[in-house]
Amino acid sequence: MQDSNTTMDDKQYMRLTQIVKKFMDFFWYLSILSLSAWSVAILVIGLNIPDVASERHTDITFPIAFKVHTSSEPISLSDEAAISEIMHGQGEVKLNNTQSHKAWYVSNFIIVVMGLVSLVGIWLGRKILTNLALKQPFHDENPEHIRNLGLVFIIWNILNPFAVYLGGMVIISDVGQLAADVELSPAFSINMLGLFTGVTILVIAQVIKEAARIQHEQSLTI
Repeated sequence: MQDSNTTMDDKQYMRLTQIVKKFMDFFWYLSILSLSAWSVAILVIGLNIPDVASERHTDITFPIAFKVHTSSEPISLSDEAAISEIMHGQGEVKLNNTQSHKAWYVSNFIIVVMGLVSLVGIWLGRKILTNLALKQPFHDENPEHIRNLGLVFIIWNILNPFAVYLGGMVIISDVGQLAADVELSPAFSINMLGLFTGVTILVIAQVIKEAARIQHEQSLTI
């Protein structure tokens, strides 16, 4: 009975692993195709940005910090307090039909670079799943692949905020403020959860490495 349950668990394990691996493989090839096509499109569209606004379709969506001010007299909250700033925050700001070549190239170049970093993470995930599909969870390569995946998480979450901030500086200096009542500034935000996830993956990699060492020693003993 125990052997039957074990066999059933193995089949479910293999089926789930194969499904996840196929999805990861599909996402891998789709990501490569998308990044390649978009890189070509960036160059072609950038070289053909028309002068007439109605003919342009070069919208830029980029993380930008913003402050919205009142357009006339400050809004009175009470007899003793008044404000001139009514909203602030940061998020994806859409710049419609920009004629700026620099803003177009910078915003999309950052997307491509961060996409390439993500692609490395997907490649490592495929390597790990390949060994799992072969019923080799403690394969010598797995701890290294998992460790590198953790480093990708950390690098992405450190590189992305600085890339967004520097890109925001270039874009704002190139396109200007656009509206008198809206003050734009570069956005900067570090994803602490993403960094924590990367560190956690590094710890898991070390645990698996130790487990692989113990299994190897036991196999030699037997």
